[in-house]
Amino acid sequence: MEDWETTDVVICGCGPTGAMLSAYLGQMSVPNVVLEREAEITTDPRGIALDEDGIRFLQGAGIYDSIFSEIGSCQYHFLSFPFYDWVVNLYRADLTAGGTGHIGFLCHKQPILEKNLRKAMSDNTFSTLKSESTVYELCEDEQWTYCKYRDAQGTERRIRARFFVGADGKTGFTRKQYLEPKGVHMEKVTEYVAYAIPADSITDTMNREFYEETWVALNWQITLPTPESHPEFSLWTLGYTPDEVYDLFFPYEFRFLCNPNRPAVCGRFGLQTDRLWRFEFVVRPGEDGYEMAKPESIKNIVFPYVTHQGSRYG
Repeated sequence: MEDWETTDVVICGCGPTGAMLSAYLGQMSVPNVVLEREAEITTDPRGIALDEDGIRFLQGAGIYDSIFSEIGSCQYHFLSFPFYDWVVNLYRADLTAGGTGHIGFLCHKQPILEKNLRKAMSDNTFSTLKSESTVYELCEDEQWTYCKYRDAQGTERRIRARFFVGADGKTGFTRKQYLEPKGVHMEKVTEYVAYAIPADSITDTMNREFYEETWVALNWQITLPTPESHPEFSLWTLGYTPDEVYDLFFPYEFRFLCNPNRPAVCGRFGLQTDRLWRFEFVVRPGEDGYEMAKPESIKNIVFPYVTHQGSRYG
């Protein structure tokens, strides 16, 4: 098979998962090729939080020094609220320390995370990134996986490897074009929970299917209000500064909102100085996701969360 490029591992997708795997393989001197459809790193953050194990993996990839200077900041606290007022605090958990010596959660900027992971890939001679490469065919035998893709010029390329890893997400080629036609469906996850009954040592199992829902996710970069931009805003007369107003309406802690009518999640991500804010809310049964993502629907859902009663300030 002289016309087939050969490597040990082919990775489909160079998001955080694919890039991290490539960096680790490179550290272990395992030749690998990453095929990425896009020309550049996607600028719109998708994931915004890493737990302590994720942070430990970043350390292992050699980019720990960039975590708090470029990538993100500690989540600090998990808080739950039942209604539209920030005052009511149902649950609070300190996330500044995890069980592995790292902080519990990191609120990160995914594009900057990916940039640093790709830097870790380029620092070794065993990882190769091929951008603008679209996988369109995959097959396998007992020894090899065989992958065909088109490069940036539309030319067909062929590569074989001992292993093919799909890191291209739930709508990517690996799942939709390869696994599902073979009957391997990953849309639902079934969890098997085993428990023992001491009286007669019988072990039973219980199946629980995870839910499927559609959410609208918003990434905002907040511009500070000022007395010049909002001259009618009453808090200026009470001596509040623009930064203090921002902290009031977009609180420092990462917060989950437990509204029984529409589950939602919101909070800061990235560096604190970036003023980046994520808000997500569920699309309820019977609603159209595209309609719910329009500005007027977003305004009706989100604005009540950042509306304060004047009585809070006297």
